[in-house]
Amino acid sequence: MAGGSREDVVFVNRETIVINSDWSVLVEDWRIIPNPSSESFTIWAGYEGGTLSLISEVVVDTICVPEPATICLLGLGGLLLRKRRA
Repeated sequence: MAGGSREDVVFVNRETIVINSDWSVLVEDWRIIPNPSSESFTIWAGYEGGTLSLISEVVVDTICVPEPATICLLGLGGLLLRKRRA
């Protein structure tokens, strides 16, 4: 909980891409609703099925989607600017 509001963390998708017999890529998609002011996460690697799991790279892509009211205000502002120039 950030700023006293409730946030929902929703698991969306998991995909494992096998590169070869030694390497694979795990891709997970999560959504946090509404957009948080900050993010933190913990990565854990260990033994899975008798095999040591190692992490060689972590990529975090964050896409913040404005709430509908913000999109409406931006649209109205654009219409007003267009009207003034015409």
